[in-house]
This record gives sequence, structure tokens and C-alpha cells, in this order.
Amino acid sequence: MDFVIEPYVRIQNLAKDTMTELLEFVRPGVTEKDIAAKAKALLQQKGIKKFWYYDIAALVLVGPRTILSVSGREYMPTDMAVQEDDLVTIDLSPMDGIYWGDYARSIYVEGGIAKSEPSKAGLRNGFNLESSLHNHLVHIAHPDMTAHELWVGMNGLIESYAFENLDFKSNLGHSIERDMKQRRYIEEGNESILKDFGLFTFEPHIRQKGQNFGFKHENIYYFVENALHLL
Repeated sequence: MDFVIEPYVRIQNLAKDTMTELLEFVRPGVTEKDIAAKAKALLQQKGIKKFWYYDIAALVLVGPRTILSVSGREYMPTDMAVQEDDLVTIDLSPMDGIYWGDYARSIYVEGGIAKSEPSKAGLRNGFNLESSLHNHLVHIAHPDMTAHELWVGMNGLIESYAFENLDFKSNLGHSIERDMKQRRYIEEGNESILKDFGLFTFEPHIRQKGQNFGFKHENIYYFVENALHLL
């Protein structure tokens, strides 16, 4: 490991704390614009002044818009409001100096109550597969695995559950860099090995085929010797 981990831990923890606070904020009637503004305000209260992904503090999607895969170049939050039973995805991109956080979660609204874990079958299927994908990553990833190998294996697993990868470039994550343009991706054809990524995200954006909700769950990972660790 040829990087100092502590600054990354700090900023990622700020993102995690912010997501916990947003879980209390999300409720029927609030809009993408409301949630995005609240997320930015919460991060700023924690001392975060910059956001590495096109200066977007939080990429928020509500309801049927959760299936959209939108580049930050084009993203604008809308007046789409949360319903009594709904799904909200939030992707936070705080930056402190040269250090990035990157943290996305799905918030499940059931009977007007926002939850980090759903109980209803339709939402539960997506939650369970996201959890399984991340657990599988920890067990199969090794430093000399290529990004292509990981992409093939994970996309095969997604397909085997009758889900699909919604990412507009079909990637599943990227390296954490100091320059956004230098990101390397977990994508088809990338023969870079994972240990050369240093820190990297794993962020499947998926939906059950034929359904109207897209699920997100993003963490940052890194290797210590041969073991993959969660940031």
C-alpha cells in the first residue's frame, strides 16, 4: 500500500455520516432538488468546500429516475418528489484537498418511512443482490486480478439473477485519483490489475429486468497485502 489511508478514511466517514443524516431527511414530498441541497449543506457544515465529481455534492435520483445513468456533465436535480412507497439513490462526492470520498446508497421508502434496508419483496430483491455483489467482491478479488476479469465475473452474476447493469458505460467502479480525468475503470477490456488501482470504488447500478427502480450501493476498497479491505 503506497498511499496514506487516514485522510481517505476521514473524508469517507464524513460521507457516511452525511448519508445517515439524509436518511432522516428523506420523506414523502421532498424532491431531488431538496435532497441534493440538504446533502450539500450537511457536507459544508462538516467543512467540505469542494466536490470532485463535476462540483456535484450529491447526485440524487428519485423513483423511476433511479434507472437513469447520468454523467455529471449533464446532471441536474429535478422537482421529482418522493412518494409513500419509493426508492431514492444518493451518490456523494466530497473532496478535501487532494482526497476524495465516494459513497452511494439506496434509500427505501415504505409506507412513508425512509429505511436503509427494505422489507417489501420488490425492493428487497435489489437490496439483497447489491449486498451479495459486495460480499462476493471481498471473497474473490485479489491484487493480480484484472479489472476485466472482475467486470466479467460480476456482470455474469448480475445477469444470473435476471438483473442488468445500468451504467451508461457498463462499468462497475473506478480508481480513486487526484484528477478525475485519470480514473481507471472496472470495465470490459481493461487489463490493469487491481493492486495498481490503489483505492477503488465498487458501485453496481442495477435493476431487475422489466422493473422501474435502479439500485445503487457504493463503497471504496483497497488491498493490504492480499486481503481486500473496506474503507
